Amino acid sequence: MFYLYYLHIYNNYLVIHNLTCIDVLLKIAFSSKERFFLIGSFVYFLRSLKMIGQTISHYKIIEKLGSGGIGVVYKADDFKLDRLVALKFLSKDFCQNEEYRKRLMQEAKAISTLDHPNIAVVHEVDEVNDQMFICMRYYEGKTLKELITEGPLSIENIYLFGLQIAQGLREAHDAEIIHRDIKPANILITNTGQVKILDFGIAKLLNSAEMTQAGTILGTIAYMSPEQIREEIVDHRTDIFSLGILLYEMTTGENPFKGEYSAAITYSILHEEPTPPRRLRPEIPQAFEELIIKALAKDREKRYQTTIEIATDLKALQSESSKILVGPKIKHTFSLPIRKLPLLGSTLVFALIVTIFFILWPEKSDHNRITSIAVMPFSFEGDKEDWNWLGGAITELLNTDLAQYSSLRVLSAQQRMRIMRSLGLRGSDLSKNEALQVAGKVKIGSVVLGGLRKTGNIIRVQARIFETDTGTLLSEVKPFEGDHSKLYEVVGNLSSQIIKVLNVGAGTNITVGSVAKRITSSLDAFRYYVEGKDAAYDLRHQESIRKLNKSISLDSTFIDAYYWLAWQYSLIQNKVKAKEILTKGKPYISQLSEEARLEYLCNEAKIEGRWKDYAAYLEQLLRINPFDATDHYRYGWTQYRMFRKLDAGIAAMEKSLQLDSTFYYAYNDLGYAYLEKGEPKKALEIIKKYVALNPADINPLDSMAEIQILIGQYDQAISNCERILAIQPDFQYARIHLAQAYLAQGKFTRALTVLEQLMQSATSSKFKSLGQTLRAQIQFSLDEFEEALQFVDKAIASDSTNLEAHWMRGRSLLHLKDRHALEDELGAFRHVLAAQGSLEGMWFLYHLQGEIALQDYDFSTSVELFQKALNLRPSDRSFYLEALANAYEHAGELHIAVKQYNSALAFNPNNAMVAFRLGRTYEKLGEFAKAKQAYNKVLEIWSDTEEKIEELGIAKRKLSTLNLSTKN
Repeated sequence: MFYLYYLHIYNNYLVIHNLTCIDVLLKIAFSSKERFFLIGSFVYFLRSLKMIGQTISHYKIIEKLGSGGIGVVYKADDFKLDRLVALKFLSKDFCQNEEYRKRLMQEAKAISTLDHPNIAVVHEVDEVNDQMFICMRYYEGKTLKELITEGPLSIENIYLFGLQIAQGLREAHDAEIIHRDIKPANILITNTGQVKILDFGIAKLLNSAEMTQAGTILGTIAYMSPEQIREEIVDHRTDIFSLGILLYEMTTGENPFKGEYSAAITYSILHEEPTPPRRLRPEIPQAFEELIIKALAKDREKRYQTTIEIATDLKALQSESSKILVGPKIKHTFSLPIRKLPLLGSTLVFALIVTIFFILWPEKSDHNRITSIAVMPFSFEGDKEDWNWLGGAITELLNTDLAQYSSLRVLSAQQRMRIMRSLGLRGSDLSKNEALQVAGKVKIGSVVLGGLRKTGNIIRVQARIFETDTGTLLSEVKPFEGDHSKLYEVVGNLSSQIIKVLNVGAGTNITVGSVAKRITSSLDAFRYYVEGKDAAYDLRHQESIRKLNKSISLDSTFIDAYYWLAWQYSLIQNKVKAKEILTKGKPYISQLSEEARLEYLCNEAKIEGRWKDYAAYLEQLLRINPFDATDHYRYGWTQYRMFRKLDAGIAAMEKSLQLDSTFYYAYNDLGYAYLEKGEPKKALEIIKKYVALNPADINPLDSMAEIQILIGQYDQAISNCERILAIQPDFQYARIHLAQAYLAQGKFTRALTVLEQLMQSATSSKFKSLGQTLRAQIQFSLDEFEEALQFVDKAIASDSTNLEAHWMRGRSLLHLKDRHALEDELGAFRHVLAAQGSLEGMWFLYHLQGEIALQDYDFSTSVELFQKALNLRPSDRSFYLEALANAYEHAGELHIAVKQYNSALAFNPNNAMVAFRLGRTYEKLGEFAKAKQAYNKVLEIWSDTEEKIEELGIAKRKLSTLNLSTKN
């Protein structure tokens, strides 16, 4: 019957002249089962065609312009007044609903009271043959939605359009009208660049709150304010929040609140802070970012209170932008005809001249520019070697002191040491050329080179300041002598001289001795702290922990020592101890500068897995110091790894490398981020840069090996792993990756040999757990599920947070059909994921749930879950595409399955299981030549493997059968 209805409508649509006939067919279609939805859609299409050319009242309909939740809009010719108009019709079915009729009338009446150049003009509201419509003026142009899809707008256009929207809303708000549905589709930009706010379709008069029924949310989710979502009584500030979203989207091309489903978007609006616009578009002014953030304040009391305020700030930005554009054209010579201003007193005339002079004169003030400096390690000469730490102490204290100036960018010790390592420089005695080379790597403007000599109890400090680009000596700081116990006084004198030479603006109030209070009053405590930090930079963790503990024992209030000690414990995977240390130190964080306090809170949030707090602290740090490569990297890493926001993460990590091209951590994670984005070539290019930057380092080689495994370059990966183990036999990650490469090639015996070596040499529970998980995977691949379960149980016993082990345990239980134990495992799995507080690894759970649905023949749910796993961009993209394709294949969607299998092979051409399943699907489609090609690929990949792999045996038999049938 389905096809009969469809054929009847299709063959006769040209002769359908009566809309009532179409309405009858609609009822037939929708009174049938769900499969007749297609008929309904088709008939709606026919109805819209039939409207074209019809005459309604004194309007002749020309074309359809669009449709929304409650109506369809047509372009029409008003032949009575000879003008083009837009007619918005309410659906006939909706007209039978009194609530919708009220809303339409409300729309018309509300707009008709408004007369503003930025609000669409409404001519009339009418009803003809039970067809209700609003007649509006027709405008040529594009909606803001169309413009945004073409890419982010220019800054000038953002200011221009944003200001006009604010001005139009101000008119509505003054008339006590709230739009409540400000979104890009409701903002039209005419061909002359004028904004027209459309569709006050769910506008709500302030005095008629009772029209919104309980439990009904009016508007579009992605552009709603928090109070709208909470179904609170709203005021004009809800439109300001929506305007903030529009400004963000015009600027970045992205909505600030994202989510796969409405619930996720709702949660984001209520609880999450958007990525700061300058992360995605660094060239926008800081003041404009602050404007957007203020408009998006979740607490409406902290938001802009009126559109007048936001319009004023936009005007100021627009004015500033135009000054920048026309600035070079301004002439600085002028004459003021004073004799033509008789009413101005001489004082007023002079003031006017001075004002104009300073407005037109080029900006020469140094107070707004950022000066940068690198303090190199101070050399030490003395009668006792155990005072060598004084050189590092001077450098540390001087950096701390100078960093308090907001207009001075100071190269951090950590970044300096990274650059030195990349240049092959060791030790603390750098030549002038070496120091300039280090500073030049990160475009630091000036360099401090100094030294100190200790004779008895007296220390003598001297320093020189050089310009990095030219090597010119800017100043030789006056030498200073003093008792070694007055080290803080020495540093205070030195820093004040450097500040005078650089002529930087004022920072926080700094007085001699303030650094002592900021650091520690105990010189011995400070000594162990400096030595502990040096050991930390050299990755001598145990020595660092010992020294820092000693420092705290000498001064239990020394907050910096607590911070570094906690960091060392976290690096050796002792998070319990790290958290304990941070808790002990927290009462003293009031001693810290704002930047250092945020660093402390950052570390605490990271250790506790509070990633949203961690990201928020980093955002504050970057506002304080936008040139900090480490913070850009950490922010990018968090966005990419924890929140799976790959574009934002990549942008921040690339910014980090722009600031510091030697920052190898950023290369590493940026490579993985590009891989997970689906760009393996780009990933390998970046990792190769990482290798070139650190040719003696095995870490980049290991990262390259892992990426090569994921994209099917198994032989290259094996070669890199063997090279690593030849250099450092106890590097366990290389054994893990070597076993994975052999497993992917079906060489299980070799993989097991490598894992035996791993289990014998591994000292940490983490590597033991990873080794047992890989053993379980091998048994699982051989359909030996009982054995797989035994190994994975050992893996979880070694490390209960091992997500892959929980995933493998669930899969093993599923194949063993132990649903009771599987439900328990799912609960444990969710608990571990919740504890980590991020989206990382969530794909494991989605995949497991997808396999459960597949076993239950719930194919649609299975497809949905595998797609959710893929949407999180796991690194093993080929595996998850294979899972999705397999679900489509079982659902009988064979062509879609082929497409997904081919996508999996495009990412990893040597995924034997994908090739096998692709061959199987081609067979089902009767495409035997392609099936043979796929099965031959299976034999090629598994050419040097054991016969125990079931799929390999099947592929061989299939090929024999296909070859025989071809001959016959």
